[in-house]
Amino acid sequence: MMESSSASPPSTPAGSTGGRKHDPAKERILQVATELFSARGYADVSMQEIANAAGMTKAALYYHFDDKKALFVGVFVRTLTAFTAQMYAAIDANRPLAETLRAIASFVVANGRGEGRRINTDVHTFISPEERALVFKEVEHPSLAFIRFLEDQQARGLIAPEIDVGFAGPLFMSMISGQVRRFTAASMIGLPLPDMTDDQIAANIVEIFLHGVCAHT
Repeated sequence: MMESSSASPPSTPAGSTGGRKHDPAKERILQVATELFSARGYADVSMQEIANAAGMTKAALYYHFDDKKALFVGVFVRTLTAFTAQMYAAIDANRPLAETLRAIASFVVANGRGEGRRINTDVHTFISPEERALVFKEVEHPSLAFIRFLEDQQARGLIAPEIDVGFAGPLFMSMISGQVRRFTAASMIGLPLPDMTDDQIAANIVEIFLHGVCAHT
């Protein structure tokens, strides 16, 4: 059993309210907006529908957010913060390398095939690269935590010293996102795919990432 990784989340998680007063009304808006945007997409949800779902007037909604775009950016920050927290939870679970990679892959696959799928797509459609860069100044990109984890494993001798973990980390995440897109696209156009759970997809990705596809003699 390996020791827990040295990677740890910031003392005040990026994207949290920090020292600001908790606002239950704003949190309610973000919750229902996340649900609606996840279910139907940014373009098909109106501010009036969000206000109705949150149990408030449209004027009250605009008190908290200047417009629909600002609200969607808030949803992006909220979901990204939760995603990064899950990344840290998987990393800090005191498991061997392969088990930790499977845990990370499994939750990323589940997120990509579930609630996060439509929001992730709409973020790249409706939020400019410049606006996303501003978000990442507030919320740590989850890939940074993962690369630090790989660096820690390499220092422990569990990853070969010649491996560039700055390359290996994004490669692993790309393997996951590629499978998510494959399953999502196939389901949309009716192509047959193996009946695999998120955990089974994750296990296959990790096996190939760690051991490759060549026969071992």
